[in-house]
Amino acid sequence: MGKNVSTVAKRYNGDFKNTIVDLYKSGESITKLSNEYGIAKSTING
Repeated sequence: MGKNVSTVAKRYNGDFKNTIVDLYKSGESITKLSNEYGIAKSTING
């Protein structure tokens, strides 16, 4: 039998997204933001 694995995408609210974008634009690295906020680098780099 196959395993039924469901993936649930995380949803981030607008304020959180804006905070990450602002920090990135101010010079924070993707690696630091990823580690600090627990989000994938690909989510930030999109």
